[in-house]
Amino acid sequence: MTDFDAIYRGYRRQIYRFCLARVTDPHAAEELTAEIFASAYAAYERLVVDDATAIAPWLVRIARNAVIDHHRRRGRRQAIADRFPLADDRLESVERHVLAREDIRMLGRCLAALSDRDRRLIALRLSGASGADVGELLGLSAHAATVASGRALSRLRVEFGRRA
Repeated sequence: MTDFDAIYRGYRRQIYRFCLARVTDPHAAEELTAEIFASAYAAYERLVVDDATAIAPWLVRIARNAVIDHHRRRGRRQAIADRFPLADDRLESVERHVLAREDIRMLGRCLAALSDRDRRLIALRLSGASGADVGELLGLSAHAATVASGRALSRLRVEFGRRA
C-alpha cells in the first residue's frame, strides 16, 4: 500500500460528504470525489508536507475548487435547459420544480449573506465532519468548532426567516 492509498482510505468519506453537502446529488458527489482524488494523486508527487495534518486542508482546498468548477459547469447547462424546457412536463411537476428552485435560490442568497467562515463551517458540518475534524481544519479546538458551527447555523436560520 502506498502513502497515497492511505490518504485515500483515510479521507474519501470526508471528501465525499463535503461534496454531497455542496451539490446534494449523490451521483455528482461520487464523480467529484473521484475527480478530486485523481487531481490529488497527480499533484501528490509535487506536494511537500512536513506535517501529516496538512493533508486534510490540502484535500479540502482541492475539493472546494472542484465544487466551484462543478457549479460553474452546471450553471451553464442549467441556463440552456431553462431556455429550452421540455414540452411534455406536467404543470404540477413544473410548479414543484419552480418552488424547489426558488427555495434553493433563497437558501443560496441566505448563505451568501453569511461570512465566508460561517459558510465554511456549515459546509463542513453538513458534510458530516465532526467538531474535532472541523476544528482541525480551521485551527480551532473541537469545542470551539462545534459552538461556532451551531452559531453559524443559527445565523443561517435567522437569515432564512427574514427572507421567507
